Amino acid sequence: MSPITSNIISRVFQVGFEEDYGTGFTIESMESQYLVSARHVFEPNYDKNELILKNGQTLNIDLFHEESWVNLEVICNLSENENMDIVVFTLPADISGRTELPIVKQYFYGEDGYFLGFPYTKNMLDDTKLNNGYPFPFVKKCICSSLPLKTSEGLMFFLDGHINPGFSGGPVVFIRDNGQIALGGVATGYVKHPGLVEYEYVEDNGKLEKEELEYLENSGIIEALSVMEIFKIIDKVQKNDLH
Repeated sequence: MSPITSNIISRVFQVGFEEDYGTGFTIESMESQYLVSARHVFEPNYDKNELILKNGQTLNIDLFHEESWVNLEVICNLSENENMDIVVFTLPADISGRTELPIVKQYFYGEDGYFLGFPYTKNMLDDTKLNNGYPFPFVKKCICSSLPLKTSEGLMFFLDGHINPGFSGGPVVFIRDNGQIALGGVATGYVKHPGLVEYEYVEDNGKLEKEELEYLENSGIIEALSVMEIFKIIDKVQKNDLH
């Protein structure tokens, strides 16, 4: 029997904004359902530190449904920490069922985990309509390499695994002793490893020259932000709604 069951599969969505694509997932608090993702998916120049999203901003994002992209108007909720790569969207209405999804209260050093998403915009179409017309995400396995650490980007834990473009914003889950899936956090990227490639070229004068080209490769260490950071944002939203 698969450890990945419908109570997480049905919550995972292929999301898009302008020319970028990624993954999002639903979560509830009190009476509201929210869509969680990685902030950089919705920031065209995030890598240049040109941040445009604002708290309370209305945004039109895309969800893949019934084999096409459909528009959804949402409200952005961000952390006070501008370095944190999480966005929590307030939804106009539920987009998934409210299946039971416990959150991780304790991380276990070296335990197996899984992350779900849509690498390179690939998906498994819901031809059987078991997932309300939404595509099924890909699943990849990982190992919890560290317990949550305080970083400039928030409370982050690291995973041994290989994350691909498109998984950003997807949920990281762990299986508890009772067989239940528990939400550990949101996958945001990987630790970049610098590498060098040597190449040769011939100048106009016929002289052979050698140069080095620096590049950044996937180290195999996944970065994930703790589920507690998600609820810090949601708690702030709900406190403001009460005033």
